Amino acid sequence: MKDTSEFATTCHYNYFAVLPLIWQHLTITNTRELSIVAHKLKANSSWSQRAIQFVRNISLCNKHQHKKFSCSLAASMFGITSTLSEQQDEKIQVSQPHEHIAQFGQHLFDLFPHVHSLLIDYTVALQNFYVSQQGASSIPLYYTGSVSIINYESDNAGILYNLLRPFKNIRHLKLQTLPVISLCDDIDQSILTNADIHALTSLGLNELVKLELSLLDSSIELDTFTKLVRSLPKLKCLQLEWIFPPTKDEYNQLRHVVEECAALYPDRMERKSNVLYVSFTNCLSK
Repeated sequence: MKDTSEFATTCHYNYFAVLPLIWQHLTITNTRELSIVAHKLKANSSWSQRAIQFVRNISLCNKHQHKKFSCSLAASMFGITSTLSEQQDEKIQVSQPHEHIAQFGQHLFDLFPHVHSLLIDYTVALQNFYVSQQGASSIPLYYTGSVSIINYESDNAGILYNLLRPFKNIRHLKLQTLPVISLCDDIDQSILTNADIHALTSLGLNELVKLELSLLDSSIELDTFTKLVRSLPKLKCLQLEWIFPPTKDEYNQLRHVVEECAALYPDRMERKSNVLYVSFTNCLSK
């Protein structure tokens, strides 16, 4: 009996030791699954407190990219199993009405107030949120963490603006287009346009400290970059990736703009195949 008790105590301690890892990242594939999460937490106050304490990263993305949300995952994370009827409901792919991304964000941050990283798959966002100007929400969210938009289909500046509009207080933004599988394919949707950059400029991201943009090409006008950098008064890190690297003169002009407007200097440059990666920071390279 003593050995059993000690073993149980050890398991108990070990479980609580790994709780931060278990709870750190939550992935959902649609807004309906967030409602399931909310239901689980409401049914178990003890697990709710752990979620509030430990959840830091949220991903809204395709099930093929991350482990799909399921009733068994919910049971392991939220301490309550689903009934048979609930399990059947969770398996049924019900078409849910769209909602405002600001409302989704508010619900998310109410459940997990310590979240500092939010990843949104653009293709999933189109399936879940109002993205037209008429359906967009202007409700600001006081969220100062990181937002990453992946699989963005370029030249949809209006949609991009509406998706990011509630997140004007963020300090880190990553915008990544659809991956390029082959240069033989039509890659226009994988290259950011001047309109996309103008959308970011018009957001007024006054608190932004770090900005990552991928993928670019030489079609982005220098004046467009100048206005973007000037619109970000607190920028301390700018990371850019080009699918077709700029010429030496084009790069030098851009570098001069970034140095003059934001006092940022190139500290890292990498080339891989047709991609050029450059990082600008507020510290001169040694």
